[in-house]
Amino acid sequence: MPCNCLLLTSFLKIISPKKLFGQFCQKTLCFIVIIGFLYGTPSQAQKTEASNDNPALLPKNDFRQANYPIWTRIGNAPVVKAEAGSLVYNDLFYVFGGISGFIDKTQQSPSKRYRIVFTNSAEYFDPKTQQWTSITPKPGRGVSHYGICLVDDQVWLAGGRLDPDRALTNEVWIYDLQKDTWTPGPSLPHKLASGALLKLGRKLHFFAGGTHSILTETRFNTLTKYHLILDLDNIKQGWQAFESNFPTAAQTIHASYLNTRGKFYLIGGQDGHDGGNTDHKQVYEYNPALNQWRRLANLPHRNSHNESATFIIDSRLLSIAGEHNGDKILEYDFEKNRWQTIDSLLNECGEEMRLIGPSAKVIDNQLIIAGGGLKSKNYRSVNATYIKNFARRPVQKIGFLPDTLKVTIARNQLDVVKQSAWVWTLGGKKNYQLNIENMPAWVRLKGETKRVSDENSDELEFSFNPRNPSADNVTFQIIAQADSGESATLVIEVSFAPAPMWAEAVLSPPVIDSIILLLTLLLIFLLILKYIYKKNRPELVS
Repeated sequence: MPCNCLLLTSFLKIISPKKLFGQFCQKTLCFIVIIGFLYGTPSQAQKTEASNDNPALLPKNDFRQANYPIWTRIGNAPVVKAEAGSLVYNDLFYVFGGISGFIDKTQQSPSKRYRIVFTNSAEYFDPKTQQWTSITPKPGRGVSHYGICLVDDQVWLAGGRLDPDRALTNEVWIYDLQKDTWTPGPSLPHKLASGALLKLGRKLHFFAGGTHSILTETRFNTLTKYHLILDLDNIKQGWQAFESNFPTAAQTIHASYLNTRGKFYLIGGQDGHDGGNTDHKQVYEYNPALNQWRRLANLPHRNSHNESATFIIDSRLLSIAGEHNGDKILEYDFEKNRWQTIDSLLNECGEEMRLIGPSAKVIDNQLIIAGGGLKSKNYRSVNATYIKNFARRPVQKIGFLPDTLKVTIARNQLDVVKQSAWVWTLGGKKNYQLNIENMPAWVRLKGETKRVSDENSDELEFSFNPRNPSADNVTFQIIAQADSGESATLVIEVSFAPAPMWAEAVLSPPVIDSIILLLTLLLIFLLILKYIYKKNRPELVS
């Protein structure tokens, strides 16, 4: 039933015109009300058309004071789009690129009239004013299917598909959030799309996703298991290949990716793209301390195409909508390794919204959904923006990954041993201080003891360079104390293994002296032979 009819029925039930005015007056009043309601209230199409001129459908309330117990439409974005990348920066909701579309009136067939385009537009939504603002678009061609990551005050976009031929690219673009400018970044070594771009400490990781067909660069259907790393403190070195034992079963396109607690997570995805595909339920976790992937609890059902609507809030992992998830909002419990449905997406009429590729984030106490493709419209992109109250459960925590760092060093080892641990936080960025009073003098920490960490973690690099250790094992602790009061402890266990036989022999001073003596005698012997040869060499007769 249309929204107007539902409202009218409720109105007539409340005023009960028959009791108030009698039967004749009742019919007359109802007729007037119906005519006025139908002609005085814009249709849904009229609402949509009018809202493009004035995106706000509700009064401009302060977002923090507004109350939205049910899903409420609060306007339209400047551009219709789905499968765009999004993130939150300074309480603003940024959306970049994506799949847009328009009606091509030159086409007679309804199936061909809607033209898909990849846009390079960019905009942000301010929940305080409920206004969208367009920003400088990415240079060059429109793009979708890229990896996106926030690095300090910059947004990185890596790889993707380009408009209009949908060819893949290895381009990397960097948007400065303070200056509203774009600059090219270090290109990927391969043309890749739908891969993960995640930050861990001062390094960017790009993995999974796919590349083009061998036959044509516009056909996107080849899975990859590349794992590339870019050191942000040594960008000139470029992207480096890394062996992370990426599981073959985790080779996916359009999976969702995120990182928290120092680990990476890969959720769902599909095993193909152009020319057929199958979605998956699989969920994987990557531990950089062990360089190891492991399988977690499956999604309730297979899913893909919700990369920009999967995120961490209050240490909770939310996964919203997607190819098969439809209108569901899922939450993953890290402690119990369990998924559950916590809500559903409904439009302003209370009808189910099944969205593919929407953008979704939580800011303060509100969950915001923007764009996406509506299944009821053959997944055509839309620009509607919805908001609903979200019950926050803030968590303030700091921790180490791993919480115990085990280091094995061979006695008399000449090379310095380097190993890393990561400090992660929940509840936002935190300043913290490292207490290294118990650290032995032969251990060095790279960088300062006053540091900053967030969900992307802060990498601690230790160098171990002992000389003639007096014990077989050494154990000490490093303590991280956050300014907000939380603390965490890292235990470092150093074990000294017996030196290899060859190392003992080579490094033993008596053996070295003997070798030097033998080499000296050999050299003297060779010089004597050379002298004898020259003295007795027959002279040539002319």
